Amino acid sequence: MTVNTDITSADHGHAGLMAEFAWFREVLAARIALYFGQECPYASPIDVPVPDLAQRPDLYARWATAHELTVPERLVVMLALAPEIAPEALDPFFIRNATYDRAHSEFGGFTGRGHAGFLPTHETALFLLAGDNPAARLDLLPLLQSGSALVDHWIIDSSPGLPPDSAGAPLPEPVTARPLALSATAMTVLRDGGKAMLVVPPGVPGALLTSRLAWDDLVVPPATSAALARVLAWIEHGGRLHEIDGLGSHLRPGHTILFHGPSGTGKTLAAALVGKRAERPVISVDLAQLVSKYIGETEKNLDRLFTEAERRGWILFFDEADALFGKRTSINSSNDRYANMEVGYMLQRLEAFSGLAILASNLVTNFDDAFLRRFHQLIHFPLPDAPMRERLIRDCLGKTASKDIDPKHLATKFTVSGATIVNAIRHAWLSAFAAGDATLQLDEIEEGFRLELAKEGKSS
Repeated sequence: MTVNTDITSADHGHAGLMAEFAWFREVLAARIALYFGQECPYASPIDVPVPDLAQRPDLYARWATAHELTVPERLVVMLALAPEIAPEALDPFFIRNATYDRAHSEFGGFTGRGHAGFLPTHETALFLLAGDNPAARLDLLPLLQSGSALVDHWIIDSSPGLPPDSAGAPLPEPVTARPLALSATAMTVLRDGGKAMLVVPPGVPGALLTSRLAWDDLVVPPATSAALARVLAWIEHGGRLHEIDGLGSHLRPGHTILFHGPSGTGKTLAAALVGKRAERPVISVDLAQLVSKYIGETEKNLDRLFTEAERRGWILFFDEADALFGKRTSINSSNDRYANMEVGYMLQRLEAFSGLAILASNLVTNFDDAFLRRFHQLIHFPLPDAPMRERLIRDCLGKTASKDIDPKHLATKFTVSGATIVNAIRHAWLSAFAAGDATLQLDEIEEGFRLELAKEGKSS
C-alpha cells in the first residue's frame, strides 16, 4: 500500500477527530447497553453511522484516510486515544459485576498509578468490537498483533508489556492483557500537526531529507535538468508502464537512479527537491545504522527500511552509496564472503523495491558494470560552468551586497562547485557582521573563496 503523507499543509482543526470520537462514544454506549440488555436505538453497534472522513479536510481525517484504516481499526484508535482526550468516556467500564462484586473480566483494563480513569487493554478492544462472541474475538485478534496495519504502521504501541505485579515483575497473563496505547508517532500526529507522519519510525535506519529551496533554485546543466524531469515523469506515470501490452511483463517494479558527480554539485539537493516536487517524503538512509557487524542484522535492517518505504510511499536516498553498493571484493576470508552476500542481498532487495531509490556517488567508476546495468538512469552532476556559477553567486548575494561586486567576474575567477560558492559567501557575511558591516564587500567575498579553496587544498 502506498501512503500519501503530504498532510503538513492540512487544516489542523479537529472537526474530523471530534466527529470520530463522538461516533466512538455512541458505539461504546450501544455495546454496553446491548450487553446488559438495556434499551438501545441500534440492533448492533455496527449499525451506528460511521463518519465519512473523505468529506473532512482536517488532519485526523487525512491521516486515517492515508493509512486506509478500516472501521474496526478506527474504533481501536479512538479507544486508545480516549484516556488522553476524554478519560470519562471510558467510565462505563467501571460498572461492577453484581454477582461477584468485582470488575467485569470481559472488559479488561486497569487503573494506573497517577491516572484515575480506566486504561484499556487489548481485551477492552475485543469487547468493544465483538462483545462476548468468542468466534468474533478470535477473528479480531490479528488486528492487534504484528502483521496488522495498526502495529506495522506504528499506530498502536506494541512495546508495552503486561502490568507488573506488586513486586514489579511481569505477570504471566494472556496477550490480551497488554495495555492498549497509541504509539508516540501517532500521538504526535494527532497532537502536533501531523509532522510525525514524516518522522522515520524507530528501527528504520534513516532520516527525513528536506530543503527550503525550490525547484527553480537548482542550478544544473540542461541535460541534468531533462534527466530529472524524466524522474518526475516516472513518479507520475510509472505505473502505466506495467499496463502496456508486451513491455509491462518485462519491467521491474520500481525505478533506481544513480546521481554521480563531484561533491557540492547538487546531488543531495536534487534528491530533496524531487521529493518536494512530487510531494513525497525523501528518506536519507543512514548507512552507519543500516550495516551491522552482526550476521543477519544488516538484512533485517534492509527489510525494515524497504518495507516501510513501500508502505509510506517514501523515496529512498543513499548518499555515498558506493560504500554500500560498490564493487564486490575478492574472497580471501569468511568475512569477505559474508560482505559479498550482504551486497548481493542489498541488490536483490533494491531490485524488488516498487518505489523510487536514488543512489549518489562522487565517482561512477566505483560501481562494477554489472551493477551499473541495473540502474534505470545515470544522471551526471558536473561542476557548474561560468554562467551557472554567475547565477549561483548572484542568487546567494541577494540585494544587500555592494554594487561594486561583479558576479560575472567572481564566476570567471573561481572555478568551484555550488556548495563552495554558498560556503564562501557564508564566510564573507560572517566577516561582514564581525566588522559591523550591513553590506557585503568584494574583499570579504574573495577572502571567503580563498578560505574555501584552501580547505579543498587549492589556491585561488
